[in-house]
Amino acid sequence: MITFVKRLLFILIREEKLFLFLIGLVVVSSLFLNGFQGQKETFDLYFLFLVFVSLMGLQVSTLHRSVRAEPFLFSSVLYSWKLVLAYVITTFVCILPLGTLVVVSLVFSYPDVPFSYWSLFLSVPVFFALSTGIGIGIIFRRSVGIAIVLAMYIYFGIFPVIPGTAYFPIQSLAIPYWIADGNLIFLVLTGVTILAGTILIIRPLQSRLETYIFRFLAALSAAGLIVIAPFHHLWEIPYTIWAKKSLPIQTSVPERVVNWQKDLQFLALTLPHRHPHFFYGLDRKRFMAQTEELYRLLPALNDNEIVVRIKQLVSMAGDAHTDLLLPDRYRHLPIKLYDYDDGLYVIAAAPAYKYLVGSKVTTIGELHIEEARKRIETLIPNESRMQQRKATPGLLVIPEVLKSLHITGEQQTFGLILPDGKKVQTTFTSNNNQKVSFQYPDKVNQPLYRQQMDKPYWYTYLKNEKTLYFAYNQCKDSSDKPFPTFVDELFQTVEENQVQRFIVDLRHNAGGSSDLFGIFIEKIKQHPELNQKGRLYVAIGRKTFSAAVLNAVQLRDETNAILIGEPTSNKPNHFGQVDRFMLHASGLTVSHSTKYFHPSRTETESIYPDVRVPLISYDFFAGKDSVLETIFGYPSDEK
Repeated sequence: MITFVKRLLFILIREEKLFLFLIGLVVVSSLFLNGFQGQKETFDLYFLFLVFVSLMGLQVSTLHRSVRAEPFLFSSVLYSWKLVLAYVITTFVCILPLGTLVVVSLVFSYPDVPFSYWSLFLSVPVFFALSTGIGIGIIFRRSVGIAIVLAMYIYFGIFPVIPGTAYFPIQSLAIPYWIADGNLIFLVLTGVTILAGTILIIRPLQSRLETYIFRFLAALSAAGLIVIAPFHHLWEIPYTIWAKKSLPIQTSVPERVVNWQKDLQFLALTLPHRHPHFFYGLDRKRFMAQTEELYRLLPALNDNEIVVRIKQLVSMAGDAHTDLLLPDRYRHLPIKLYDYDDGLYVIAAAPAYKYLVGSKVTTIGELHIEEARKRIETLIPNESRMQQRKATPGLLVIPEVLKSLHITGEQQTFGLILPDGKKVQTTFTSNNNQKVSFQYPDKVNQPLYRQQMDKPYWYTYLKNEKTLYFAYNQCKDSSDKPFPTFVDELFQTVEENQVQRFIVDLRHNAGGSSDLFGIFIEKIKQHPELNQKGRLYVAIGRKTFSAAVLNAVQLRDETNAILIGEPTSNKPNHFGQVDRFMLHASGLTVSHSTKYFHPSRTETESIYPDVRVPLISYDFFAGKDSVLETIFGYPSDEK
């Protein structure tokens, strides 16, 4: 063994230029593949499999000087005891410990995933490595093999072992949804093809039967590769056949229906394929049945009804980042609504309807408000209850949606209780998409959380309360002041003033780039006098979404902050990083996730605050912020 290690080092030193070149090649290839079409995790898997290739095949070639002349298969391998010993040593010394470490770490990170799944994850790459490694070991020089081996050691040691214990954002290999069965079978077929092809080309076979067997294996596996290459999952093969058979493009129907058939088939084929795991929380057969039903109803539905039904289909995934965007031509009623804990209220209105501000909605059309809610919620991805509460008010003021769900007829009539207690029925005229100057309640002093909402971030020092208030409204850099500069100023204020409380307000933050916030996390950790219970507070709510949720998880897990407010509108572990595609016939746009984020080790519907503060309509109309009032009610140790 010592001699073997010395030989490895000797060859490495002799081929140092080649080694450095291959290291660079690995790094550049990794960066390229990791960013290719947003499918980072898929390509990370292939790189992991290349590690096994290097370890198994290329190291063996260093132990066998006459590698080109040696037969490698069938009975001849039994006579090459050095080769057998080399594989045994390589497996137990190199592959098994590292591979087991990865599998065990994944099992502990994801106890709900069966151990057999991760065993398959290990066994398939080992097979791929054995077959492909033999082929490469036959063709290349031993020194090339060693250089690649060591380069892959570095990659394997740095990247794949991390996810088992990693924190956001390095999570890719630890996510079971990316390790698709189609990809694993693709690797098996690739290994067989390379192995059989290499033997046929390089090594002269000694019997006709052996030649036929290898030709058959090569042809069969190559054909399998062609069939399975476009699919990450095996279910995509019969699913694609179903979509083309059950959702055909007919020529005997009106052109309007043909166009909708094209869009529906394209949606059914494209969305599950482009989404990282569209059927993660959705029964595939149920989705197929709903799609077939819509296909049959296309001739009987008008265009708006079809749009709403397609939106219902897309929302079935339960992913808040995956949705059908309603057309810009859709109108809006001249009021704005908000769902408070004590009911649905009008919070703003066009000048002609200003008298309705502060009114409670009781009915829409002939339906009680709760029944209207239920119908609207079929259009909203059910990732969390707070997501539905956030999105419902905006959909309730779109006439095309109300009519398509049979909530109202041609007229949109709302039953309201006015601020003075009087009950009225009001029929609205839509604004026809003209800009309306909505009027909010008249208040001279708006609470802090409703000030400067258009700025990505801002802060103010409240001298009387000895509190530094930091509103983080968007996860993006401001053109006026880059976030690092802003953070420096923020903590300079800490140094110059008596700060007994530090409040980070994420209640209006709908996301962006979660990486931007890292510098603030590091800064607050450097101030232990603030990073403690009773001094550091994080305000969250239903509008805390996407990247802001990831930042809230960081604050919860990496600092001593008290989370206060409402639950967030999406899960801490969620799909995100949005991409879009268009349904060409109708021009509708579908947004969808491309990546899964797993920052939290606990699965919950939302990030729940340590202190839940009810959101009551009275506080809004009175210009109060019950969250800040609750914080100010907490004792703060003055030092």
